[in-house]
Amino acid sequence: MNPKVEFSDSEKLKYFDEICEKYYQKNFGLTSKTEIDLLMFKFFYQNKIKKKAEGFFNADSDYLLSKELGITQTRVRNLKIKKELLYPEENKDWKKDFLDLIAFAQYDEQTKKMILNISDPNLQIEIENHIEQRGLYIEKQLNSKLLIIRVEYFIELVISLDSTVSQDELIETITTQIDELKSLDKKMMQQGFGKVVIERGVNVINLLSALATISQTVGPILSKLI
Repeated sequence: MNPKVEFSDSEKLKYFDEICEKYYQKNFGLTSKTEIDLLMFKFFYQNKIKKKAEGFFNADSDYLLSKELGITQTRVRNLKIKKELLYPEENKDWKKDFLDLIAFAQYDEQTKKMILNISDPNLQIEIENHIEQRGLYIEKQLNSKLLIIRVEYFIELVISLDSTVSQDELIETITTQIDELKSLDKKMMQQGFGKVVIERGVNVINLLSALATISQTVGPILSKLI
């Protein structure tokens, strides 16, 4: 059940002050409807995030928000993105948010790809940017919530977000424990190992076994997915 929007008295005062600041500070009559809509959506969405933290796990779903606001899910997702650009959430850790999701990923044995549903469009943007920065490859889908990526790239992506694993330790471990990589120049691994293990035909199970020895955080989770 979707909890309705209920603002506390302190929130009402805070939000009214924000509206006044936006509308009156040498801007009277100049504030566009779009700006006001976005500000009001910010208040609305913050309320839903609070409800989610209280146990309503789907309080911020595109479907429920669209039903409540009477707008399309596409518009809801666009508002979420615009809101984050102009009014970013404080102390938001997208890396942690993504790692919290990896246990729900599905492995397609036939295509050797991982499939993960990411409902938060801002998290999707952060992940895609991180993937591009590392030179990895993902498939673009009509369903923008789906992340589909080669299993080797997925493993590299997840390991790269594990703050407990150092790059030097990672390279030393996989070049020492995996036969296909023992003769490899370690400098080739510094930009990422996904492409290399694909080219060398490294068995994914062997790769995960090696990584499990250095990643106590995500290693065990990855091993259960394959």
